[in-house]
Amino acid sequence: MGFVPHEVSTALYGGISDIIKNLRSKHNRKSWNDYDSHDYLSLSVAIEWYKDNCVLSAACLDEDYQKLTEEIRGKYFLYDWYKHYRFTLRYESIEGEIKEESNHLMDRKNVDRDSIVVGRIFKVNGLYIKIIETFKPIDDKYGVFVAKTLSVSELIKMKKGGY
Repeated sequence: MGFVPHEVSTALYGGISDIIKNLRSKHNRKSWNDYDSHDYLSLSVAIEWYKDNCVLSAACLDEDYQKLTEEIRGKYFLYDWYKHYRFTLRYESIEGEIKEESNHLMDRKNVDRDSIVVGRIFKVNGLYIKIIETFKPIDDKYGVFVAKTLSVSELIKMKKGGY
Protein backbone atom coordinates (compact mmCIF):
# COMPACT_ATOMS: atom_id res chain seq x y z
CA MET A 1 0.00 0.00 0.00
CA GLY A 2 1.28 3.44 -0.88
CA PHE A 3 1.12 6.63 1.08
CA VAL A 4 -2.22 7.31 2.84
CA PRO A 5 -2.84 11.07 3.17
CA HIS A 6 -3.35 12.41 6.70
CA GLU A 7 -6.88 13.58 5.79
CA VAL A 8 -7.86 10.04 4.73
CA SER A 9 -6.29 8.54 7.83
CA THR A 10 -8.20 11.03 10.02
CA ALA A 11 -11.49 10.27 8.27
CA LEU A 12 -10.97 6.52 8.69
CA TYR A 13 -10.15 6.93 12.37
CA GLY A 14 -13.27 9.05 12.88
CA GLY A 15 -15.45 6.56 11.01
CA ILE A 16 -14.18 3.57 12.98
CA SER A 17 -14.53 5.47 16.24
CA ASP A 18 -18.11 6.52 15.33
CA ILE A 19 -19.08 2.92 14.57
CA ILE A 20 -17.78 1.80 17.97
CA LYS A 21 -19.68 4.61 19.74
CA ASN A 22 -22.85 3.83 17.79
CA LEU A 23 -22.67 0.11 18.63
CA ARG A 24 -22.07 0.81 22.32
CA SER A 25 -25.07 3.16 22.30
CA LYS A 26 -27.27 0.54 20.59
CA HIS A 27 -26.13 -2.08 23.09
CA ASN A 28 -26.91 0.23 26.02
CA ARG A 29 -30.37 1.03 24.56
CA LYS A 30 -30.94 -2.70 23.90
CA SER A 31 -31.66 -1.98 20.23
CA TRP A 32 -28.98 -4.22 18.66
CA ASN A 33 -29.98 -5.87 15.35
CA ASP A 34 -28.50 -8.03 12.58
CA TYR A 35 -27.02 -5.04 10.77
CA ASP A 36 -25.18 -4.07 13.95
CA SER A 37 -23.65 -7.56 14.11
CA HIS A 38 -22.24 -7.02 10.63
CA ASP A 39 -20.79 -3.64 11.65
CA TYR A 40 -19.23 -5.21 14.74
CA LEU A 41 -17.64 -8.03 12.76
CA SER A 42 -16.27 -5.51 10.25
CA LEU A 43 -14.54 -3.47 12.95
CA SER A 44 -11.63 -5.84 13.53
CA VAL A 45 -10.84 -5.84 9.80
CA ALA A 46 -11.07 -2.05 9.64
CA ILE A 47 -8.86 -1.55 12.70
CA GLU A 48 -6.21 -3.96 11.38
CA TRP A 49 -6.19 -2.20 7.99
CA TYR A 50 -5.93 1.17 9.75
CA LYS A 51 -2.99 -0.05 11.87
CA ASP A 52 -1.21 -1.54 8.84
CA ASN A 53 -1.69 1.42 6.52
CA CYS A 54 -2.28 4.63 8.45
CA VAL A 55 -0.43 4.93 11.73
CA LEU A 56 2.10 3.34 14.01
CA SER A 57 -0.45 2.91 16.80
CA ALA A 58 -4.18 2.55 17.04
CA ALA A 59 -4.20 2.02 20.80
CA CYS A 60 -7.31 4.16 21.40
CA LEU A 61 -9.28 2.28 18.74
CA ASP A 62 -8.09 -1.06 20.10
CA GLU A 63 -9.04 -0.07 23.63
CA ASP A 64 -12.54 1.10 22.61
CA TYR A 65 -13.05 -2.03 20.51
CA GLN A 66 -12.02 -4.28 23.42
CA LYS A 67 -14.45 -2.48 25.76
CA LEU A 68 -17.26 -3.00 23.25
CA THR A 69 -16.30 -6.67 22.85
CA GLU A 70 -16.46 -7.21 26.62
CA GLU A 71 -19.83 -5.42 26.89
CA ILE A 72 -21.54 -7.51 24.21
CA ARG A 73 -19.83 -10.90 24.80
CA GLY A 74 -22.49 -13.61 24.88
CA LYS A 75 -25.39 -11.20 24.46
CA TYR A 76 -25.95 -11.34 20.68
CA PHE A 77 -25.85 -13.86 17.88
CA LEU A 78 -23.07 -12.39 15.76
CA TYR A 79 -22.94 -13.30 12.11
CA ASP A 80 -22.12 -11.54 8.87
CA TRP A 81 -25.38 -10.95 7.00
CA TYR A 82 -23.39 -10.22 3.82
CA LYS A 83 -22.30 -13.86 3.82
CA HIS A 84 -25.24 -15.71 5.39
CA TYR A 85 -29.01 -15.66 5.67
CA ARG A 86 -30.19 -16.14 9.25
CA PHE A 87 -33.37 -18.18 9.59
CA THR A 88 -35.59 -19.97 12.10
CA LEU A 89 -36.16 -23.70 11.81
CA ARG A 90 -39.29 -25.53 12.96
CA TYR A 91 -39.37 -29.28 13.30
CA GLU A 92 -41.32 -32.04 14.99
CA SER A 93 -39.56 -33.79 17.88
CA ILE A 94 -39.69 -37.54 18.49
CA GLU A 95 -42.39 -36.84 21.10
CA GLY A 96 -44.50 -35.09 18.44
CA GLU A 97 -43.93 -31.56 19.77
CA ILE A 98 -43.28 -28.71 17.34
CA LYS A 99 -39.92 -27.15 18.22
CA GLU A 100 -38.45 -23.89 16.98
CA GLU A 101 -34.76 -22.98 16.80
CA SER A 102 -33.57 -19.56 15.75
CA ASN A 103 -30.20 -18.45 14.39
CA HIS A 104 -29.58 -21.08 11.75
CA LEU A 105 -27.40 -19.90 8.86
CA MET A 106 -27.55 -20.49 5.12
CA ASP A 107 -24.67 -19.45 2.86
CA ARG A 108 -25.65 -16.52 0.61
CA LYS A 109 -23.31 -17.47 -2.22
CA ASN A 110 -25.39 -20.59 -2.91
CA VAL A 111 -28.82 -18.92 -2.92
CA ASP A 112 -30.10 -15.67 -4.42
CA ARG A 113 -32.38 -13.68 -2.06
CA ASP A 114 -35.19 -13.58 -4.64
CA SER A 115 -35.32 -17.38 -4.77
CA ILE A 116 -36.24 -17.58 -1.07
CA VAL A 117 -40.00 -17.87 -1.44
CA VAL A 118 -42.72 -19.73 0.44
CA GLY A 119 -42.87 -23.37 -0.62
CA ARG A 120 -39.31 -23.58 -1.96
CA ILE A 121 -37.14 -26.46 -0.71
CA PHE A 122 -33.42 -26.18 0.05
CA LYS A 123 -30.80 -28.48 1.50
CA VAL A 124 -29.01 -26.72 4.36
CA ASN A 125 -26.44 -28.41 6.59
CA GLY A 126 -27.66 -31.84 5.46
CA LEU A 127 -31.34 -31.10 6.14
CA TYR A 128 -34.06 -30.57 3.57
CA ILE A 129 -36.07 -27.54 4.60
CA LYS A 130 -39.18 -25.92 3.17
CA ILE A 131 -39.70 -22.16 3.39
CA ILE A 132 -42.99 -21.38 5.17
CA GLU A 133 -42.63 -17.62 5.79
CA THR A 134 -40.33 -14.87 4.52
CA PHE A 135 -39.48 -11.39 5.79
CA LYS A 136 -38.32 -8.21 4.05
CA PRO A 137 -36.58 -6.54 5.79
CA ILE A 138 -34.88 -9.05 8.08
CA ASP A 139 -37.03 -9.83 11.12
CA ASP A 140 -35.14 -9.37 14.41
CA LYS A 141 -36.62 -12.57 15.89
CA TYR A 142 -36.92 -14.92 12.91
CA GLY A 143 -34.31 -13.66 10.44
CA VAL A 144 -34.87 -13.73 6.67
CA PHE A 145 -37.29 -16.66 6.74
CA VAL A 146 -38.91 -19.44 8.74
CA ALA A 147 -38.53 -22.98 7.43
CA LYS A 148 -39.65 -26.41 8.50
CA THR A 149 -37.92 -29.72 8.06
CA LEU A 150 -39.54 -32.04 5.58
CA SER A 151 -41.57 -34.94 6.92
CA VAL A 152 -40.79 -38.50 5.85
CA SER A 153 -43.72 -38.47 3.40
CA GLU A 154 -42.49 -35.16 1.93
CA LEU A 155 -38.97 -36.61 1.55
CA ILE A 156 -40.38 -39.66 -0.26
CA LYS A 157 -42.48 -37.40 -2.52
CA MET A 158 -39.41 -35.30 -3.28
CA LYS A 159 -37.33 -38.41 -4.03
CA LYS A 160 -39.99 -39.50 -6.54
CA GLY A 161 -39.86 -36.09 -8.25
CA GLY A 162 -43.01 -34.72 -6.62
CA TYR A 163 -41.43 -31.32 -5.85
